Amino acid sequence: MRKTVFPLAAFALLALLAFSPAALAAGPVHKVTVSGEHGNLVGKIEEDAPRTYSFTGSFTLAAASKPRFASGGFKLVLVFYRDGVKVDEVQTPMRQVGSMYVTERFHFRLCCEFTRVGYELR
Repeated sequence: MRKTVFPLAAFALLALLAFSPAALAAGPVHKVTVSGEHGNLVGKIEEDAPRTYSFTGSFTLAAASKPRFASGGFKLVLVFYRDGVKVDEVQTPMRQVGSMYVTERFHFRLCCEFTRVGYELR
């Protein structure tokens, strides 16, 4: 009896968590893959609430940009566009892990919705 009760209880708990109001309120997930002049940005942007998002990702410097930026003396800025027009930007906190720069999950607000994401190094 105990062997069947525990899996059923665990399943019921997972079902409750999956259909909780917080889980249902979460918005879409935007996958970000940007190959640019200075490197590659890969990550995901999750909509937490209207115009409130969180980002998790990594950035890898291109070989040609390493002499200029390898010291880590740059800022990675996510740039948001709507229908080809820049609408907002957010600086990402990063830490270097080997040759990659990793962004832990961080939250931010935007002025309006976006249709495309890019990046700039400053």
